[in-house]
Amino acid sequence: VGRLARLNYRNTTLMLCCGAGAAIAAIFKAPITGVVFVLEILMLDITASSVIPLLIASITATTIAFVFRGFDPIIAVTLTAADAFELRQIPMFILLGVLCGGMSYYFTTVNSRIGAFYKRLPSQGRKWLYAGITLGVLLFVFPPLYGEGYEGFTSLMHGDTRSLFNTSLFYRFSDIDWVVILYVAAIMFFKVVAMSSTNAAGGVGGTFAPSLFVGAFSGAIVALVFNALFGWHLSIASFTLVGMAGVMSGVMKAPLTSIFLIAELSSGYGLFIPLMIVACISFAVDYYLDPDSIYTKQLRLSGDLLTHDKDQSVFVFLKLEELMETDFYRIRETFTLGDIVHVISHARRNIFPVIDDFGRLIGVVQLDDLREDMFKREKWGTPIGRYMIQPPDRILEHEQIQSVLPKFEENQTWMLPVVDKQNHYLGFISKSRILNAYREQLVKIQQ
Repeated sequence: VGRLARLNYRNTTLMLCCGAGAAIAAIFKAPITGVVFVLEILMLDITASSVIPLLIASITATTIAFVFRGFDPIIAVTLTAADAFELRQIPMFILLGVLCGGMSYYFTTVNSRIGAFYKRLPSQGRKWLYAGITLGVLLFVFPPLYGEGYEGFTSLMHGDTRSLFNTSLFYRFSDIDWVVILYVAAIMFFKVVAMSSTNAAGGVGGTFAPSLFVGAFSGAIVALVFNALFGWHLSIASFTLVGMAGVMSGVMKAPLTSIFLIAELSSGYGLFIPLMIVACISFAVDYYLDPDSIYTKQLRLSGDLLTHDKDQSVFVFLKLEELMETDFYRIRETFTLGDIVHVISHARRNIFPVIDDFGRLIGVVQLDDLREDMFKREKWGTPIGRYMIQPPDRILEHEQIQSVLPKFEENQTWMLPVVDKQNHYLGFISKSRILNAYREQLVKIQQ
């Protein structure tokens, strides 16, 4: 809609955020979550002109969802008095927060590594083959991995661990506590492998639902372990819900979104304190291990990550190939000083790249270094190599502007050559041109 209406960058971004927030609000029937999701993950600026359209979009989408699908929450669980939060449970929730932080790091790391593995495969057919075999084996051994997994963690919330063993090879062991714990733990870990393999092979495994799934099983494990070891009666439903918020908080680096989502999904506002404890601890642990979320990791690596730090975000819009200057006169290593003197008469630049017969950069010659001898005819036969110097650094093509600027600062220079991976000369990039483009882009974004 923003493009059809030819809106500017700022309003197009606002439209994108309203669409994303409305979608989250409608899918989960959670209007507050839709708003918080955009503010926390898409990092929309909190101003009246941006928040009010976002609120309107979220509540409108939720209302339409209510009209067509009723008011029932997406997770069919009702907390009873037995599920209520008690102060003595705080240590267990702290432990759950640490576990969720570790699982969040595992979630993001495994996803990245499996994705990198599939990228190295030479053909799409091989990706499908590997993913098909992986998923086939996992689903045969652990049937709850099939689909989004809502049925699995809904069963956990109701304390029904036996249904997880349906059609499983381990069904006859479903009454043994330690087997149940190991089985639930295995499902939790292999869910990430199944999701990552699906996504990497070209399918849609999602990240939102799998993070809730892994969190639910993390919370269930803590409750099951304490109940089995000490004979306690911790509420599996409460720990499952809080675990969902914990892993989601770490994976997406969005503690507020996870807190409000679980509270709205389950109408479980009585769990606000444990939700806050677990979400914040999980976020802190995972942030310490990896500051990027599953959404921002690839964006940061590719240099496309926008943040609230506008000084850094502006660089995302600056492309090296657009700022590179190519109108420099190239000279051969066989040139003499006399040859350069004739070139200088019509050259517009005061620096000359020296290249070999294959176009590779050998060095550079600066006009200032020639000035003393260029008017002495007796020295015109001097090989240009006597005046050639090596540039203080070289910029690779397609390099991110964020990594280019520090090279100027480190070498105290205003001009650096750009080369490809084979050292073929492409042009020059100047610090002044980057700064001018940065200033123009910053004004454009602010307007």
